[in-house]
Parts: sequence; C-alpha cells; structure tokens
Amino acid sequence: MAVIFAESLEFLVMALEALHEEAKPLGLEVSWLKTKVQVFGELLDEAVQSVHACGEDIEILESFTYLGSAVHNDGGSRQEVLRQIGIAHGAMDSLSGSIWRCRYLCRRTKIRIFKSLVIPVLLYGCETWTLNSDLKRRINAFGNKCLRRIMGYRWDDYVSNQQLHRETDSRPITCIVRQRQLQVLQTVISWGRRWQVDLAPEKTQAMLISRRQRPLDTPIPTILLGGRPVPLQTSISILGVEVNSVLTFTDHIRTIARKAAWKLSCVVRVSHLLDSQGITTLYAAQVRSLMEYAPLTWSSCPPSYLSLLDKVQARAQRLIRLKALQDQLLPPLQPLQQRRDVAGLCIVYKTHKQHVPHLAALRQPWARPHGHTTRTAATRDHQLIVPFARTETSLRSFLPRYTRMWNRMVQQTQLHSTSSLQTFKSAVNAWIKQP
Repeated sequence: MAVIFAESLEFLVMALEALHEEAKPLGLEVSWLKTKVQVFGELLDEAVQSVHACGEDIEILESFTYLGSAVHNDGGSRQEVLRQIGIAHGAMDSLSGSIWRCRYLCRRTKIRIFKSLVIPVLLYGCETWTLNSDLKRRINAFGNKCLRRIMGYRWDDYVSNQQLHRETDSRPITCIVRQRQLQVLQTVISWGRRWQVDLAPEKTQAMLISRRQRPLDTPIPTILLGGRPVPLQTSISILGVEVNSVLTFTDHIRTIARKAAWKLSCVVRVSHLLDSQGITTLYAAQVRSLMEYAPLTWSSCPPSYLSLLDKVQARAQRLIRLKALQDQLLPPLQPLQQRRDVAGLCIVYKTHKQHVPHLAALRQPWARPHGHTTRTAATRDHQLIVPFARTETSLRSFLPRYTRMWNRMVQQTQLHSTSSLQTFKSAVNAWIKQP
C-alpha cells in the first residue's frame, strides 16, 4: 500500500501519473479500483465526486480505514474515538455469557480479562487521538460502565468512580491514553539514538492549551524526554511569534510594542543628524518592519492591544513633522491596520486567483450561485463562503475577516478580475482608503 500526500489536486494527479509510469518498468500496475482520494479541510467543491488521472476516475471519500484506524477529512478524532468505543462495546458484549456471568471466575480474574481483551480494542491507535472534554467524558464513562458491570453493581448502587477504581485497582482510561501518548516521546528518543541525533531537553518546550478557568480534576503527568522532565510553559515562541496557553497573541503584541518603542528611541537620539526623509526611511526599515512581522498571524488581537503599535507610529509621525521644513508637505504614514488589510487581501488573491500551491491550506470554497436573480447575483460566483466564527476573537482572525472583506470588495468593485498582483495591490490600497 502506498500513501501520497499533495498540496492540491493538480499535484496529486501529477504524482499518480508519475507513480504509474515508474511502476511499469518494474512489472507493477496500479489498481485504480482500490485507489481512493481524501481531501482534508474545505479545499474541494462538494459537487466534485472524483479525480481523473491516467484515464481513470478515482473516488473521493470523506473517511476511510487505514491500518485499522478511521481517518476523517476534518482532521479530528471524534469519528475514530466513537468507532473504537463501539467496537470495544461489542467485544464486551461478546464475553457477557462466558466470562462476566460466570460464577467460577473471581472478580480479579475478570478484571484482568477486561484489561487484556477489551482495553486494547478500545485504545487501538490512541497515540494519534486529539481529545476534547466531551470525548474524554465518553471514554471514561465507557470504562466505568464496564467495571461496574464486572463488579456486579446495580444501577441504583451508589459507588463513586474513585471508590470503583480503588476496588478494581484501575485508573481512568484517559490516564492510560496520556501515558501511551507520552511513550511516543521515547520512540522519538530511540529514533534519535539509532541515527545518532541527540535531542536537547533543555531546548524542548511544552505548553498545555486550554481556556479552562478552574484547575484540571486530574493532575497533569510529567513529560519526560530522555529521562529529563520538560516543564510546562505558559507561552512559547515559534519562529519569532509568541503564543500563550489560551492561543492569543496579546503577550506578543506587548513585546513587539516595547521593542519598537525602544528602537524608535534610538532613532530619536540620532534624529539631529537626519532630515525628515531620513527619519522616515530609518523608521520604515528598523521600527515598522518589527511591527509588521507575521501580522496576519496575530491580527486577531483586540483593538486595545493593536493600539499600542499605533501609538509607536504616531510618535514617529510627530518626529517626522518636527524635522520637516516649513514649506514641505509630507504625506502621512499609512495606518498599520490598512497595511495589514492590504496584505491579507493579497494573500486571498494569491490563494484563489493565482492558486499558489503553498497557500492551498487557506483556500475557501466558492459561494453557490443564487437560485433567483438579484442585484448581487452577478458577483456571487466570485464570492467565498465565510467560515463560521463563534467569538469576536475568531471573527477578527485571518479567514473570517478577510473572507468577508473579499466578498465586500467583489460586490463594490471589479478588482478580483485584475491580472497581476501588483496592480491588485495598488487598487486595493486605494479602495481601502475610501471612506
């Protein structure tokens, strides 16, 4: 069995055709009836049901079973977890008459049989699971139900879960899942030793992502890497962008605002040697570039935090005006939010009009045309489906914000038909300036 990953359907077709050509000299043939395609995310129109390659139509599936685990196109683990619970429930029922109701087996033996025959079925492939609170509750509820059945408790017998685990010498199923997931780190260590690669635990960062206000009911297990504990961090820095445990970038904004203010103070110290044009150039190269590093990542921050960056630019604007001559007219600096909006719309243009391969993950499905004629029906074909967002922070994030802005631009202008990126960028900049 061969697995091919591709960024787009075009690259997938090219890879399948190359595989078909390379297999011929070896006397191998690709079984197109057994070949399936799965598209992750919303990168494909729902009307497309197959992919055409090498003269054959390949079916597109929402989910399929690979190595005993169900892989769904949403990238989550919910379908797989519920499937494994159902299979384990069937294994539990198959042993009902011969094991659980047998009077000649003690409870200790029954619990051992449960741990050796039912638990492995339930936790098959659990190392790849991504569990939320609902899935954790379902897994633990299934384990507790099985233990109560083995112990012979009736539905009206009040026995707490803690007492049940003490009597059966067991622990919650989710704790076993955590332990197995941590064992994957030891597999990484073994791989590094085999290939003579040393992993540095002191450079390894771990962070628990959660918006929970109250502490967890169960203690967080210690993560060990090479026998050394990896402490949990409240925030980590990835490629220069700081992310905290609640997936906000407020700490990052405060950090870059402080650094930008410090750099601007250095510009102020040498301002007596420069004119207004020199200060503008120095500000754009040293200060503004810092405030515009990966802006579409943290643009979902609240306006109160983004205003910290605007204050730095306002201070730079005052410095430039002080150095200007009396009869010199200086254009104001572009607002930072306007520059971020132009950059965001350019990314949408490159993704949906120029079909840049490395931006395929950001591609949104096109809106369906209206069934009746309206004033906006003519531009409906060029609009995008806005992803659902529940909170204000999500509404300000990249996809919801700039998808809505793209649709508004399509309704008001014809900029989406522009042939070049530079022309589109200039026209969008002028469109955003309009009141």
